[in-house]
Amino acid sequence: MPSPSTRDIILEIIQNRKSETVNGLAQELSLAPATIRRHLDILQRDGLVTFTEVRHGTGRPEFSFSLTERGHETLPKHYSEMLGKLISKLVSFEAGSLKDKSGDQILNEMLQDLA
Repeated sequence: MPSPSTRDIILEIIQNRKSETVNGLAQELSLAPATIRRHLDILQRDGLVTFTEVRHGTGRPEFSFSLTERGHETLPKHYSEMLGKLISKLVSFEAGSLKDKSGDQILNEMLQDLA
């Protein structure tokens, strides 16, 4: 399996953090901010990220980048891994431990354990 590209890693970081700045990405990836900007320009051109301006008083504004819907769709979802964990959790319940619990309560408990 090929290693993820820098742009794929940028998308994953933004997805995990909900949004991120050029400086935050540069520090995380040990790359120059100019390099990060070039990657973000391409990701924005491709419709995978968008940005909002963040002002911190005086001085230059900072930009916070987040994924677009298309950006979210391009990333792997790991559904099979999550399903496997849910099934493992379900089979780990002791007999009688689910007594008096509704299906919603059981599902919520399983999802909280996964989170």
